[in-house]
This record gives sequence, structure tokens and C-alpha cells, in this order.
Amino acid sequence: MKRDMVHVLIVMGIGVLASWVLVGCQGKTTDPPGPPEKVTLAYTTNPNAALVQVALKKGYFAAEGLAVSPQPHLFGKAALDSLLEGKAALATMAETPFVFAVIKGANVFALGTIQTATKHEAIIARRDRRISNPHDLKGKKIGVSLGTGGEFFLDSFLTINGIEERDIKVVDLPPDNMIEALLKGNVDAVACWHPNLIRLQKELGSRGITFYAEFAYTETFILAGNKDFVRKNPGVIVKVLKALVSAETFVKE
Repeated sequence: MKRDMVHVLIVMGIGVLASWVLVGCQGKTTDPPGPPEKVTLAYTTNPNAALVQVALKKGYFAAEGLAVSPQPHLFGKAALDSLLEGKAALATMAETPFVFAVIKGANVFALGTIQTATKHEAIIARRDRRISNPHDLKGKKIGVSLGTGGEFFLDSFLTINGIEERDIKVVDLPPDNMIEALLKGNVDAVACWHPNLIRLQKELGSRGITFYAEFAYTETFILAGNKDFVRKNPGVIVKVLKALVSAETFVKE
């Protein structure tokens, strides 16, 4: 899918879906204190979901009257998969897998943005494969996790550098295989994100080269939920968002 269309869908979809939560919350009266409300939250252990990690560590969810069952995952798409499989009511993920899920008719609902970044994703390549500038990637094998923000970033990067997808060989790699694949030379470069990116930069040192595309792609990390759960539990959603706002305040301070 063209990246412009993806961005349009993101803006329209998140705006419309988030408005449903606000409508659902209107006219609600404050309930008397009761037992903590239970909710399972799937999140990535990467920096993208730092607000969730802080809220868990600092007890902000509990302070809002929530009993959150944390479900950590290595990356956002895995958290989304848990949501789609009914194993979690809420999850954190990048905008790309969320939009792909919506296009396929998934019963998911965007609740808000919890992080944006322009240098969270990059392509890191091996100089010993005669790669010193973006155009040297032509004819090379590039590892990427398909269906994630990494794929969208790679597409954006190729476009701004005038490289056709047919000019490279895409190798679908899970995030936890990125480091080994590049270090062993199974691929010439990988499109990845932190913390794999910084680990590869340290491992390769001067033998590696990193290409960013901060003016072409801004990663938007979101909190999403099962539509049925969100519609039935608007009060829980408000409490979750309030806890994340508390986490954001703590981070800023």
C-alpha cells in the first residue's frame, strides 16, 4: 500500500474511532468505589511503550482503580496478535500493523497515541558488502519484519531514494533474528528499530553504516483495544488513559 494512503487511513481511522470513546463516556455518572476493574494489557518491552511500562512500575493503573494483567511482548505486532486472538483487551503497537489489521476487517479500536519518533527506525548495513550510501543497497538482501512499521519504513526509505522494491531482495525476518542474520552475513542490511538498532551499531562499529529517513517517516505508536470491550467499558478506558497521562507527566518531569 502506498504510504500516503496509509497515513490518510491512520489519521481518519484514529480520529473517528477515538471519538466513539468520548461519545460513550458522555452522560456517565461517577460510580461509587468498588473492587479494581480487571483488564489485560499486551505491550511491547521496547521503548515505544515506555508510558505503559512507567504506569505499571509506578502503580498509576492501580491508583485509578484498575487491576491490570500485564502481557509483555518483544514487539508491537506480537502484542496486536494477542489482541486479535482475544488474549488481551488492550494492546500497544505501531500504526502500520494496526492499519493492516483494520483493512482486513479486524475488530480493533484506536484509543490514542502514546509515542512518536522520527529516528526509532533505520536501515543498518555492512560496509564490507560495499555499502556506503543508500543507492548501494540495490541488488542487496535486506532483512525486515513484514507487516510491521519496519516494512513501512523500508518502503518510505526506498521511495525517497528512488529505489524500486524490485531492485532489492527482501528477506522476511522476525525482530529477534535481525541481529544474528546481519552479524553472520545472511543479509547485507536490515530495517529495524531500537533496541536492535543500537545493539547492531555497537556490534558492527565502523564496519556498519546507518541510514535514517527522519523526514520521510514518523513512527506513531498507539494504544488500541477490542471494539466490543471498549464500547462496553468506557469507564475502564478513561482510567487507562488517565494512568498513561500520569506516566507522561512523570516522564516529562
